[in-house]
Amino acid sequence: MNTTRKFLLFGFFVVAAVVAGTAVSLWRVRNEQAKKLDEANKQLIEFNAQKDSLTRNLADATKFISDVYVEVSNISGKVAVSNTLEKIDNSNYKAQIAEQLQVIGGMVDDYKSQMQGAEQKIALLKQQNVAYAGQMRVLEETVAQLKGVVKTQQERIIALTDELETTKAERDQYKREALSKAKSLIAKEEELKVTTEELTETTSKLNTAYYIAGTVDELSSKGIIEKKGKVLFLGGAWQPVANLSDSSSLLANFKKINIEKEKILLLPFQSYKFISAHNPNFVEMGVGEVGVSPFVLKVNKPDKFWSQSKFLIIVEW
Repeated sequence: MNTTRKFLLFGFFVVAAVVAGTAVSLWRVRNEQAKKLDEANKQLIEFNAQKDSLTRNLADATKFISDVYVEVSNISGKVAVSNTLEKIDNSNYKAQIAEQLQVIGGMVDDYKSQMQGAEQKIALLKQQNVAYAGQMRVLEETVAQLKGVVKTQQERIIALTDELETTKAERDQYKREALSKAKSLIAKEEELKVTTEELTETTSKLNTAYYIAGTVDELSSKGIIEKKGKVLFLGGAWQPVANLSDSSSLLANFKKINIEKEKILLLPFQSYKFISAHNPNFVEMGVGEVGVSPFVLKVNKPDKFWSQSKFLIIVEW
């Protein structure tokens, strides 16, 4: 009887030992799995934090570069104005514009370096987290678009800097050449009996200009203005389309005038903005004629006002 009890007691301890050993093994396995899951979770949290930080930086860069486009467009207008000023006024004005171009050029260069850093960071995140590499595709495309816009702005800034160096003497030379050409036509009329109609037509072309006034939506729908510098549906600035010329089909929408004879432009609204590169300092607002137009713009210096372009585009603003 004692032998049987001893045997049973021994068997109980053996089973208990086996169960205890199994429990310890299961605990170790679960503990290792918990550590691995915890580490994977930490890596995912760190990955998402870096991705979110990069996304915010790119969003800030997008807004800045869009603002740069608008600022460069404003400077472009200032450069155009500078080329109409007399030399005595032009030195300080050009120096101010050059300083603005230098500052904004440096900022664009900084963002170019940031885009290069963003590319490197994206590549590193893809290496560290292969399983989430697909999530980085949108950021890669964003960086590629921003790099393209940065390059465009750098080229525009360089072009404006070169244009700023254009002296009034060069523009005076152009006027002298035009005057010489007109004199040649007069001489040709006397020598070759050129008809009065031909001379009148030539003079008319030199004095012909076009203008249009309307809302942004109206002029955009007609294809007269377009938005440039837009990045990811943000920002951009309205500009005249590039194909405006004397032979353009768009001229049917414009009012044709003689700049020597017609110095009053009809305007259907009071608040306005020039989309084309014309200096607003050379015009003044006035009250129009009842039944004709509520407002008018009087051009005070036609030769300077129309020297930038013969196509004036005015939008309600």
